[in-house]
Amino acid sequence: MEFHNLRGGNLVLEAIAAGQLDAGCGSQIPPIFASLAVGGGNFKIIAIRKGTTLNQELIVSPQQKDKIKTVADLKGKKVGYVKNTTAQYFLYKMLTEAGLAWNDIEAIPMSTSDGLSAITTGDIDALASYDNAVIVGKAKGAALLRSAEDILSGDYYWYAALDTIKDPMCNPKAQAQYLNEHGVELFISAGLCVGHDALFSKAANGPVTTLVVKDRVLGNNPMSVVYSGYWLKKLGLS
Repeated sequence: MEFHNLRGGNLVLEAIAAGQLDAGCGSQIPPIFASLAVGGGNFKIIAIRKGTTLNQELIVSPQQKDKIKTVADLKGKKVGYVKNTTAQYFLYKMLTEAGLAWNDIEAIPMSTSDGLSAITTGDIDALASYDNAVIVGKAKGAALLRSAEDILSGDYYWYAALDTIKDPMCNPKAQAQYLNEHGVELFISAGLCVGHDALFSKAANGPVTTLVVKDRVLGNNPMSVVYSGYWLKKLGLS
């Protein structure tokens, strides 16, 4: 398995749409914009997890922090934001609550890294962003204007490419169908997730028995204890 660190669900979905990524995680907002693209973005939401809403903030540049004290003070100012992400959403909500329209500011779409650079140099007056861009920005003198903690839900989605979902390796129903088509009479479940085992059993055209259950101690690869010298030694089985 290969892992890639992408700074935003928008980038994850762009990579999925381009066929460069099989699956990834991000917030609720990127799928809304991605679904408007040609082909609907080539993805589906397959799972949800809860996460923190901390470090998703609207911050003010070191040069403007003594002048801009409220969101309403941003009228006519240059405000950077990460397009098609939670940052765009919470910036819009904050402006609306302050009685401002999107056009009342000079909204500038930026990557997280470009936004961090611009906020510290004073090229923009404020920045709506998240994670390191906010943490490092404040460490370099930017100031918190408003947190999005009470705006965002904390729901994060797992997205997967359509071809990945069709792959029997990630699809218990497809696994069962494959075995059905090849005349299997006894089905043996090995290391399936909770829920996936039920889907596999329902789709199988014969009796199902479980040989190996999933075990997170072994990194979701329970059979590794059979062939991995590392795990045999670690568990005192060698």
